[in-house]
Amino acid sequence: DWFAQMTPIGSHLFMFIVGSMGRSKDWVDLSYKLVAETWIGISRSTLYRAINELKDADIIRQRKGATAQYWVNPMVCFRGDRIKYFSKHSPDSIREVFLKKKA
Repeated sequence: DWFAQMTPIGSHLFMFIVGSMGRSKDWVDLSYKLVAETWIGISRSTLYRAINELKDADIIRQRKGATAQYWVNPMVCFRGDRIKYFSKHSPDSIREVFLKKKA
């Protein structure tokens, strides 16, 4: 279980991400200013360690051209209609899932 293997810092940031994602939104703002408003007492180095842990676990990836915005792996966390989202963005993955269920 990937969540059980995370450090407390990484799991805390993951829970922050889950709580701050908007409906059908696949990215999150992890700027120090925004995170520090909620996570009182966090240092920049602690935040960056947690971000790196989530990046290493393939939970988030930095958006190109954005310094503090990260794509969230929709297979880990997604608030919305996954079938609709993947039908639009990755129709092959939807077909693969339904073919496996029938086999």
